[in-house]
Amino acid sequence: MTPRRFLGGLKRRLKKLLLGREKPIDTLAYWERRSRQLGRRAVLNTAHAEEAFEQVTDFQIREMFPHLKQRLSLADKMVLDFGCGPGRFSEALALLVDGRTLAVDPVQHMLDMAPASDRVDYQRIVDGRLPAEDGSIDVVWICLVLGGILNQDIGASLNEIHRVLKPGGLICVAENTVEEEEGPAHWRSRTVGQYQEMISFCRLDLVHVYVDIDEEVSVMIGRKDK
Repeated sequence: MTPRRFLGGLKRRLKKLLLGREKPIDTLAYWERRSRQLGRRAVLNTAHAEEAFEQVTDFQIREMFPHLKQRLSLADKMVLDFGCGPGRFSEALALLVDGRTLAVDPVQHMLDMAPASDRVDYQRIVDGRLPAEDGSIDVVWICLVLGGILNQDIGASLNEIHRVLKPGGLICVAENTVEEEEGPAHWRSRTVGQYQEMISFCRLDLVHVYVDIDEEVSVMIGRKDK
């Protein structure tokens, strides 16, 4: 790291501490615009071309699903695909558990791009409330979603996940965990330890790390306390 980059990063961190909060951004409006501009590719690293969409999704399934599968129980039949986007994992998750998936996203245009499936119920998140009853979900799947939620908002989202996940339920979180000196306004890179602390209602273990172009993605899995 050059002295200039180090000083620049230090300046940004000090500014953040002095301000005491993040620069405000309407993340929902951002993702609505992005989905209309990029289509399905909006949920990928934009270095990927549109024609690589299926290939990237298949790669991520190969990297993550084996770790989830070996931790499933026979009773795990209902999956919540949190921040499902265009539903690229939703049906595969239902098939993995031989059950059903409730796929949710706050952006309607994302849901409009999702493929129809008898095993998947697509629902929009309205005002942060998940369309599910307390303790009705066996497995929560979160793939590259929490990084798009600002620090001041993420607590409410995790409280909703806590509410709908049954006692003893399983959660799988895959997020970019590289600490960046400066990133885009719509994204927050956090450490594995920060996610483990935030999702304190589950005992998350780091089970796998993979790289997608220049992004290191950590896969964390755990069960909610009974």
